[in-house]
Amino acid sequence: MIKPRRVLIVGAKFGELYLNAFLQPRPDLELAGILAQGSLRSQQLARDFNVPLFRSLDELPDDIDIACVVIRAEVIGGKGDQLTQALLARGISVIQEHPLDAETIKRHQSAAEKQGAIFWVNSFYSQCHAGRSWLHAAHQISRLSQQRPINGYLTTSRQLLFSALDLLLQACHCPEQIEIAYVGQRSNAFHCFELCLAGTTIALDVQSYLDPKDPDMHNLVMHKMTLVWPAGYLTQEASYGPVIWTPVLHAPNHLNNNQSLYLTASQPNGAYQHQTTSQILCPATKDWITAFECDGAEGAAFLLNTLSSVLNGALCPPAFSDEYQRRLAGLWQQILRMMGEPVTQDLQPPVWIDPAQLMLTTDANDDVN
Repeated sequence: MIKPRRVLIVGAKFGELYLNAFLQPRPDLELAGILAQGSLRSQQLARDFNVPLFRSLDELPDDIDIACVVIRAEVIGGKGDQLTQALLARGISVIQEHPLDAETIKRHQSAAEKQGAIFWVNSFYSQCHAGRSWLHAAHQISRLSQQRPINGYLTTSRQLLFSALDLLLQACHCPEQIEIAYVGQRSNAFHCFELCLAGTTIALDVQSYLDPKDPDMHNLVMHKMTLVWPAGYLTQEASYGPVIWTPVLHAPNHLNNNQSLYLTASQPNGAYQHQTTSQILCPATKDWITAFECDGAEGAAFLLNTLSSVLNGALCPPAFSDEYQRRLAGLWQQILRMMGEPVTQDLQPPVWIDPAQLMLTTDANDDVN
């Protein structure tokens, strides 16, 4: 019987989503504790999960197998990389939350190799159910049609660019050759790029501004992406779904005027009328608490189980190969350099619109005031 891997969560803010992975039993994983500075939040979480709260590396026990470093990396002003290096030096395998620059990733990979450990960058959203549904569907469409996507569209924010690029590149089988051109700005809100990867042309829009007082918020679009094949198009509408497949409409013999639609519906050349117009492959998560406590948590658990399997001898997934992770980070850095410094604005909270107010009802007035 294989002993469960003992997991340390480093950081108690976004790290809470990693902790939530242990709200459900994980036979192959065991939560060993939290490493944080000792805020009220971290103290409360340690009590709630009934695990030790470590305030320094010196307090850590010797039996930690995996550490999840969920603290900002140096490239965005944090100390996550220092902690990663210290943990790797102890022979602990590390999953570090994105984004990281390519040179730092290479340094961590080298440190891990020296200690017989593993280092991975987690872009997070590719591990959640919606992201995995998007990737599975994209790969299936390419396999079943024997065709590559011919073009696509990706809209995201500066803060989420790294994870959005990961979802795109994985969907296109992690291409090695990537060309990028800056197209210009749109409405002073987005930088526009054109990416060419393995025969697929992608229109990329990245939000150009943020609020420096609250840089994690005010994302007009977190993740919205579409890939187009001759057979149809696949869309991930938002970070937590829905994922939708829309096949191309093809009506055989539609130029034949001898029969009406309803007469051909029961005949072989009318079979297309019974095909789906569009299919939701993964529904949207119903609310943010479900995203935080369930979807994000299951994504973290999925990744931890994947790493545990690799530590036990399984093959490393292509998206976590050393070369791909550096290539992804390099593309992220290149786009940021082309955008230049972000436009800073003092932003107000967005207006909340209840979706129920947007539903068309039978008594709706067509005249909108």
